[in-house]
Amino acid sequence: MSNVSNDYIEWIGIKEFNILKDIRLEFSSQINIIIGENGVGKTQILKLLYTEFNREKGQEVSNSFCNEFYNKGTQLELLKIVTGRESLFYGGTKLPCTYIPAKEILTHANGFVPMYNKYKEFPFDKTYPTLIEKAQRWTLEEIPEIAKNIIPKLEKILNGTIVIQNNDFYVKKIDGTMVRFDTEAEGLKKIGLIWQLLMNETITSGSALFWDEPEAFINPKFVPDLVEILLELSRNGVQIFVTTHDYIFSKYFGVKSNDGEVLFHSLYKDDNNKVRYESDKTFSGLNHNSIRDTFIQLYEDEIERAME
Repeated sequence: MSNVSNDYIEWIGIKEFNILKDIRLEFSSQINIIIGENGVGKTQILKLLYTEFNREKGQEVSNSFCNEFYNKGTQLELLKIVTGRESLFYGGTKLPCTYIPAKEILTHANGFVPMYNKYKEFPFDKTYPTLIEKAQRWTLEEIPEIAKNIIPKLEKILNGTIVIQNNDFYVKKIDGTMVRFDTEAEGLKKIGLIWQLLMNETITSGSALFWDEPEAFINPKFVPDLVEILLELSRNGVQIFVTTHDYIFSKYFGVKSNDGEVLFHSLYKDDNNKVRYESDKTFSGLNHNSIRDTFIQLYEDEIERAME
C-alpha cells in the first residue's frame, strides 16, 4: 500500500477513441503495467489520460492542446478520479502529470521548442516540447524527500549527474568529464531524464507519471533497479502508468513488489477485431498475455531444435 494519500485516477471509460470503441479500465493507485500486441491502443491510453489532465476545465476536446490524438466523437464522461476520501467524475480538474515517450528527445532539446512553435507541420506532437520544457527547469540544491532513496541509485547507474549548459544536456561524470547527450548511451539518457525530473520536482508526490516503454534501451542488468525506482516512487504518492513488451521487466515487478502495489492490464483483440482488456494483480494471472506466450513459444522451439 502507498504511504502517501493523494489524488489518483481510479478508472476511465472510453468510447470512440481511435480503435478503442467502448472500453472501461480500472486502475491501481500505485503502478499500472499495460501490455499487449502492437496496435491495441496502449500508447493511446497513456496519451489520452495525460492530455485530459492537462486540459482546462470546460475546454472542448477539439481544442485540446493535444487534439491530434482525438476523434470528434470521443466521449470521456466516465473518467473518474479519487481525491482524498472523496470520489468525483472528472470535469476538467488538472492533475500534475508527466508523459515520457518511448523516443528519447533531450538530445535534440537545444532549439526544439522554438522550432515546434514556429512551424505548424513540425513532425512531433505536443508531448515532446512539453517534456523538454519540464526537463529544462532549474534543479534543487537538496534532494527532494520522495527521491532520497532513488537519486543515489540513478547517480550510480549514470556514474554522475545531469548538467544543462547553453540548453544542451550533459552527464557530468564523477571524474568531472562532461558527456553530451548525443554521445551518451540511449539507456543512460533515460536514467538521466528521471534524475532531472526528480531533482526539479516535475515528478512529485500527488502526481501521475505516464511512461511509454521505460525499459527500452536499458541495459538488462539495470532493469531490477528501474523496477525498484518505480516502486519507490509509487510508495511515495506517484501514480504510475507504463507500457511494455518486455518479459524481464514485467516479471521483476512480481519479484520486487508487495501485494497490492501493482496491477497488470492486457489489451487484446477478440474474434471480431474489437479491443478488449483484462487485469490481474500478477503477470502470470493474465489469460491474454502476448509476452508470456512468446517466451513459451521460444522455449518450445528450443526443445524442438534440441531433439532434431
